Amino acid sequence: MELKNSLTNLSGELENQLHTTENNIHQVNGLQSQLPSIKAAEELQEQSSVEVNIYTDHTYDDLSFEFEQLKLNYNKTLDDIRAQIMARQQSSIPAEKYEEFREAFFTFDVDKDRLLSRLELKSALSALGVIDIDFDGSDKKFETIFKNLAEEGAVKFDAFANFMAERVAEKIDANHLNESFNVISNGKHYVTIEDLRRSGINQDTIDFIASNVPQTPEGGYDYRDYLGRIFH
Repeated sequence: MELKNSLTNLSGELENQLHTTENNIHQVNGLQSQLPSIKAAEELQEQSSVEVNIYTDHTYDDLSFEFEQLKLNYNKTLDDIRAQIMARQQSSIPAEKYEEFREAFFTFDVDKDRLLSRLELKSALSALGVIDIDFDGSDKKFETIFKNLAEEGAVKFDAFANFMAERVAEKIDANHLNESFNVISNGKHYVTIEDLRRSGINQDTIDFIASNVPQTPEGGYDYRDYLGRIFH
């Protein structure tokens, strides 16, 4: 039971999880040597016509099946941790951000299957401020995200991490553009054609702003409203 609980309670740095999992697999494999004696005891019980084992309700078949499942789950978890370590090493996502995404992912992985179900992903994205809190099933934005990320009805960590990295990049771009416009407009929430020309902005960009950014009563263009909509 302790080994089974340890499998679902892995946390902390990936390297520590790897070390714990490898040690536990060694212990799990050591249990296999006990199975023959359990089978022999059960056969002796049957030969002695003892119908009820007062010490346990588990049969040899029960324990053998549980052992194989535990070994399978540990090996699967070991492969998953190694894959995460390799993905982190090859990823362009900064290490500190990668760890933040991983912590968020496994916090909302309620059933500890190392996947996010539809509800688990929705809880995670709501808590992280990516989508509004809405559990009535009508959130089209979330449904699009889930459809793009999910494989066989669930989301793996690498898909979640890449999605969150893109969201961070979008926020960085939005902040950079907002700061640039703020300088050009001298702190106003809108920018004028004169502001743009004075800052050396080329005519094609000026034309794009004039055609796409909402105008203000002052005759300028509300860049904050525009950036808020395209980076929402």
